Amino acid sequence: MMEHFDGIPFHLLLVDAGYDVWVGNNRGTMYSWGHKTLSASEDPEYWDWTWADMGLYDDTANISAIREVNGGEKVFYIGYSQGTVQMHYGLAHLESSFHADNVYKVVQLAPCFIPHVPNWSKSFANSTIMQFQSVGVYSINGPNWD
Repeated sequence: MMEHFDGIPFHLLLVDAGYDVWVGNNRGTMYSWGHKTLSASEDPEYWDWTWADMGLYDDTANISAIREVNGGEKVFYIGYSQGTVQMHYGLAHLESSFHADNVYKVVQLAPCFIPHVPNWSKSFANSTIMQFQSVGVYSINGPNWD
């Protein structure tokens, strides 16, 4: 039985228990601003993607790369927050064509959801943060945030 360790991140507990842990990096973070043809700070097309795209392309690419490196038959996927919604989308569209052959199980922690909010909050969001793209800001704390 695993002993409880306060303050140690879950993924590090898995490493300490002997698991091969890979931490994915989603699009939009400073670690993913590099691109072969598009600039994160100059090309709006760089930011033209959705959670669905990450579920269809990014998760499958990451899982394939992990399997190629470690030689494993399948992987266990632990999604957290945004990683849950993209995997839900991927499972809904690629379960039999990809995930059945490449993933043992999926565990979803702190899943993303879309809350039911009053109309005034939608109006507020639409007139504030949803306008960022019109001034060239595609990601909070992104390359054009300043």
